[in-house]
Amino acid sequence: MSKILFANAHSLFDYTDGASNSIRLILEELSLLGHQVFVVTGLISNGLDGFDYSKEFFKKDQNEEIKRFKNNGINYSLVKTKTWQRLQLSSLEEELIYRETESIIKNNNISLIIGWGNLLLEESIFRKAKDNDIKICFYLVSPSYKGKKIFLIKDSDFAITDSQSTLNLYKNEFIKPIFVLPKFLEKSHKNNLKNIKKKNKYKCLFVNPLIKKGLEPFILISQFAHKNKMPLDFICINSNNNLINELSLLNFDPNQLPSNIKIKNSQINNYELFKDIDILLLPSLWHESGSRLICEAYSYGKPVIGFNTGGTAELIGKFKNNLFDSPKVYFDNNYILRLHDWNPIHICERINEIINNYKNESEEITSFYERLDLDINCKKKLNEVINFAQSIK
Repeated sequence: MSKILFANAHSLFDYTDGASNSIRLILEELSLLGHQVFVVTGLISNGLDGFDYSKEFFKKDQNEEIKRFKNNGINYSLVKTKTWQRLQLSSLEEELIYRETESIIKNNNISLIIGWGNLLLEESIFRKAKDNDIKICFYLVSPSYKGKKIFLIKDSDFAITDSQSTLNLYKNEFIKPIFVLPKFLEKSHKNNLKNIKKKNKYKCLFVNPLIKKGLEPFILISQFAHKNKMPLDFICINSNNNLINELSLLNFDPNQLPSNIKIKNSQINNYELFKDIDILLLPSLWHESGSRLICEAYSYGKPVIGFNTGGTAELIGKFKNNLFDSPKVYFDNNYILRLHDWNPIHICERINEIINNYKNESEEITSFYERLDLDINCKKKLNEVINFAQSIK
């Protein structure tokens, strides 16, 4: 069995961050498969919610700088950091993360490290791993590395990603093997489809209201629905507490948002996120590598409507009538991504079709999701990845 290390400033307990959740679930599955897994992170998160949750591990030991414990089979070293923001990490905090990682490498005969991130701390850790002949796996699920000659692009032994689309994006510059790994999901309650009835109002979910994630089209969809008296509420999960700032960049007055938009805080598990939701909106304007929200929504029988950016088209599966061409965009004078003459009418028409036939739509999605056998296929692919890593000379 392998000894595997993940080291990064970003906390894997940041439940508001999809990549953190995905990595944590992969590592937990590796532990279940019998591998010994070590994790060294700070408390860095996408926002205060994730940061505060990670800080809870220090609640009884406020004076400790590093909290070492085992959780779901993983050996954690959690380094206390004073801020949730990555760029405000102090040099002392960075050194604590690095020295803890160095100690684990020295004392545990690590054979594989999973790489994520490209700032100086992370690169220093990966170079340390390379110096100790530890194989490096690049967790490659973002378009932001495209065209950049970072250490992980040049020196990783292989990569894992979450969509064929992202593999295709990097195939000409990342010359080592790339494995597409499906999503592991949290085990949780299931909605009872027998209780689905015609409603007076349906709820559409939009998570993480960033401009690149589709904040502007979300607002336009909501405005159209409000103007046309569609029986819809739009639930906006303000994951990173950044909505006001993003609205200001778009010159939107928060007080002028349509009344059918309800702003809510992030939820700690996907059951709480989806239990009262009917449709997931995924109007990302950038390359959405492989949103775990799609798989989570399908696990509850919720239709997903999105733009065909990145991996959304392949994860949305056979429901192509829920997939729409990405709008034309431009950068304004402040270099803010904006829509160019986009009309939400076609998406709203499709939403109307869904809510008028909701029970059948939901049951078809549930049936499709069950046939995916995600858990079994994820385990098979993960075993394939580990077998490859062990075969590297």
